[in-house]
Amino acid sequence: MGYTIEISYNIHKVDDNLYTTISNFAYQYNCLSCYQHYEMSGNMKHEKSNSVITINFDYDALTECSKFVHHIKQLKHVQIETFYTTDNCKLLYASPYYLKSISHVQSNEYSQNKERRERSYSEGECIVVNQIRKDKKRSSTIIDENTTCEFLSIKNLKKST
Repeated sequence: MGYTIEISYNIHKVDDNLYTTISNFAYQYNCLSCYQHYEMSGNMKHEKSNSVITINFDYDALTECSKFVHHIKQLKHVQIETFYTTDNCKLLYASPYYLKSISHVQSNEYSQNKERRERSYSEGECIVVNQIRKDKKRSSTIIDENTTCEFLSIKNLKKST
């Protein structure tokens, strides 16, 4: 079948049209389907109200999936929770938050089998997982293959003159 990415965000921290933005990105990069569900808990001390978006990509669309991940990582308050295959549910990436929410046994198994799991990745899977694991880039940073340069924004230039 293909690959699935699950993305979450706190619904109290973002505006109402974030789902529309994410789904537009997903369809722009040729996803098969995109749907939203909610994760809520009634604990008064640590109330949780998250929206979880599930996006499915075709097996052949890993380059588009990687580009989609790059754009999603630029959005504030958005976390990529999981990345897995849909045919055999092989978990390729799990966020630290997701690992805390599953059983302790499954979390330990995922963590202990990291090296063996990474050797079994295809080239396309490696590209997407590495894109997920990359740190977010600052908006004022340009990254070249050889160098990293930071430039002052126009506002900072106006303030200094």
